[in-house]
Amino acid sequence: SSSSSSSSSILLLPSFRTRGSVTPATMPLAAAFAAALAFAAMPAGRAVPLRLPSAGVGGFPDCAPGMKCFQLTPYAGRDLVFDCATAPANSSSPNSTGAGRVMFLHGNDGPRAKAMWALMMRAFAGRGYDTLACDQRGFSPGASPYSKGEYHYDSLAGDIFALADSYFGEGSRFHLVAHDQGARVGWHAAAPGVGRGGGQARSRYISYTPLSEAHSDAFSDALYGSDTDAKQQTNFMYLRQFTLPNESVLAYNENIWKHVCRDAYGYATPQACQPAVWWYSGAIAAGNLAVQPLAAFGPIGSLIGIPEEYVKEHTPYPLEGLPQSTRVGEVTEYPVLYVCGAGDIADLCNDRFRDETARRVANFSYLQVESCGHNLVSPQKCSEYQNVIDEIVSFVEAAS
Repeated sequence: SSSSSSSSSILLLPSFRTRGSVTPATMPLAAAFAAALAFAAMPAGRAVPLRLPSAGVGGFPDCAPGMKCFQLTPYAGRDLVFDCATAPANSSSPNSTGAGRVMFLHGNDGPRAKAMWALMMRAFAGRGYDTLACDQRGFSPGASPYSKGEYHYDSLAGDIFALADSYFGEGSRFHLVAHDQGARVGWHAAAPGVGRGGGQARSRYISYTPLSEAHSDAFSDALYGSDTDAKQQTNFMYLRQFTLPNESVLAYNENIWKHVCRDAYGYATPQACQPAVWWYSGAIAAGNLAVQPLAAFGPIGSLIGIPEEYVKEHTPYPLEGLPQSTRVGEVTEYPVLYVCGAGDIADLCNDRFRDETARRVANFSYLQVESCGHNLVSPQKCSEYQNVIDEIVSFVEAAS
């Protein structure tokens, strides 16, 4: 577990294995753009004021310090060029097997978001791991086709393995660390029939660390069905705004473009931002993500400011919602460390999601970061970022 000075801890529910000591626990925007809502570090239990930060807060450098940057073209016959980075591994401890490979997926974390992983990648590199992070489809300028159908989650899941094949080697096994919608895609890749060859995650992940995202089945069950979570439904209601038809960033006075893309993330044009927003439509089209019944917006939707009546008139989905149709199911093939921030208002970090994810994962670990919200690896946005990095590195080393 974390040091005594930290309020976070690795938790394994009874009957699950753990590393080291365990802190006793009581059993009992989308997410990506929630990053646009700055969560300052705060004492556990204290409310955080909601605010949209100044322009460019989501921006990252083209190539972060300590990284080696390059491009990958993983598909023969398709001109999809991904901007990628690695942290050169410590040559004194080379890794020659899949146990020494770690891949990182950002979510809707803004332009050049591969750089969000730089500190963690350097930590892994110092231990001899080969690392890879790419600006994903819709974020790499050379891999951002302007068509909603290109962002179907099956295609995004396929990108995981195509990029791994291209960089690590055909059929390589690797650890996956992913945030936000990238983490949701990481879960989806384990669903039967998804990705190239179907469910490749089950044979190719050595371990999986999703940040901010509970098991996809657990999250969708909280949105739609007989046992929903009212707060999660309300807080995630902005899904209805992001998935408005055609170019949703331009809907209703261009509110998503103005308040999220431009002001929060510093995108240059609406067309540069729209592919990232299409990920949400792709999640629903793939059956990974349920849609909750339309109702009043929560804090993020209210800040975006597209009225409920406008959404009611234009939403492409039934007002009563849609169930998840592609279930991930139980994960037994690799260990999972689910990390979330207690202050996250987009993807709630609570006992329900902990327990429902644990129920679906045979080898489950959990880290709740009390002083942080949706952003968990940024020194500017999470006071416990180093503890998060250390716990993930420790988890991966134990699984290697």
